[in-house]
Amino acid sequence: MTVPVDMLHVQSAIRENQLGRFEAAIAHAELAIRAGQGRAIPYLCAAYAAARLPGNDGALTWLDQALAMEPSNSLALNARAALLRTLGRDEAAVAAYTSAVDQAGASASVLTDFAILLLELGRRDAGALMIERALIVDRSHAAAWYTHAEMTTFGSDEPDIVEMERILQPVDPQVAPAAGHDRVLLHYALAKAHGDAGNGSRSREHLDAGSRLKRAELLYDPAIDERRMAATAAAFSAGSLRRLRGAGDPSNRPIFIVGMPRSGTTLVEQILASHPEVHAGGESVAIENLAMELGAGYPGAMPSLPPARISELAQRYLRMTTPATPAARTTDKMPYNFLHVGLIHALLPNARIVHCMRDPLDTCISCYSKLFTQGHEFSYELAELGRYYRSYAALMDHWRSVIPSDCLLDVRYENVVDDLEGEARRLVEFCRLPWTEACTRFYDTRRTVRTASLHQVRQPIYRSSLRRWTTFGAGLARLQDAIAGVA
Repeated sequence: MTVPVDMLHVQSAIRENQLGRFEAAIAHAELAIRAGQGRAIPYLCAAYAAARLPGNDGALTWLDQALAMEPSNSLALNARAALLRTLGRDEAAVAAYTSAVDQAGASASVLTDFAILLLELGRRDAGALMIERALIVDRSHAAAWYTHAEMTTFGSDEPDIVEMERILQPVDPQVAPAAGHDRVLLHYALAKAHGDAGNGSRSREHLDAGSRLKRAELLYDPAIDERRMAATAAAFSAGSLRRLRGAGDPSNRPIFIVGMPRSGTTLVEQILASHPEVHAGGESVAIENLAMELGAGYPGAMPSLPPARISELAQRYLRMTTPATPAARTTDKMPYNFLHVGLIHALLPNARIVHCMRDPLDTCISCYSKLFTQGHEFSYELAELGRYYRSYAALMDHWRSVIPSDCLLDVRYENVVDDLEGEARRLVEFCRLPWTEACTRFYDTRRTVRTASLHQVRQPIYRSSLRRWTTFGAGLARLQDAIAGVA
């Protein structure tokens, strides 16, 4: 049987996408389209490739063309909704997901993705409804159970816990147990559920099992991170920063919020975002992208960078992070920008940098207890986690020694919990903003939150996360040894 010419090119486009050769995939998709069979699939191949190239807006055009060919194509409808979410066009993404669900039905995976978007937007009831629908479509869908667990407080004798245990390891030998990444999701969901229900030992068993499986998926060498942080401190000495002074842009619009993950960065941003003069920029990758653009010479060659180049980088950062609506100040809450405090200060010497801190063991246990969407590879093994934390703490000690104190402020999570208004006033004053009581009612501020803390940040201050490590149980020796003496 002869394969149509357009489908031969589609097969080639699929193969090129699998190999990561996205420009070639688009070229084959275009040849398939010119063959003129009026199918949606070559447009989908092109959209997949375009979404993985810089300036992924082009993927949206391909998806629109796919839907022009087949208006009810579920793959195109779902991919368009997911892409709009990635592009930050949240209301358009909601409309697209609604269309996908209504026009073509929806898999449990699509319903779960829609639920996560709704939760990010603060629409908890609608998100919960979507998760219920996902579990009706597929009662064993691990991602739906994981999302359900994240937004639920479980009691003892919870039937959902029994059901998740059954899916993970069925009693019936005729039923296949969950496999692959689904096992990771279910272990973390059950760790959360058992923890809520007061069954600490069972929670820890699931957490350790999930983290072992997750760590096995990763290629990670803690020594690479240690060398990177040591090299950064060496490159940005007090002398090198003095030589770079005056080359950057004088704008004071950015407020950088840095620190270890799970150290309170989302809470601090929410407090500041409640101020009428502040736009919440979220977790921008702009600084990391500029650092990557500097290539192998960063950070070592940074002190010898020409002033004109520093000025140009600063201007580009400001353009990349200009909010859609006018705002006097804009937050940049990428925790890992603690790696780039020297670069930030060189580019934007008047920017304020807020460093969020939390008890070291609480920070590490909170990282270990969380299944992150991507990155954070150091957090799935306790000794590696401790090594990373020690290197981070040493780098922050260095930044305090070379960055002016009126540019870098430490904010302790425990102090915010104990004295919200006092710490909020201190934070607002540091950012050179007038005080407003709205900053103490941060949980009323409605905005999109895309972090691991999206459920907690919409609640008033609570104390249950303080000294969490003391309830974590035995087996912390490797972590405690690794961070011994770190404040």
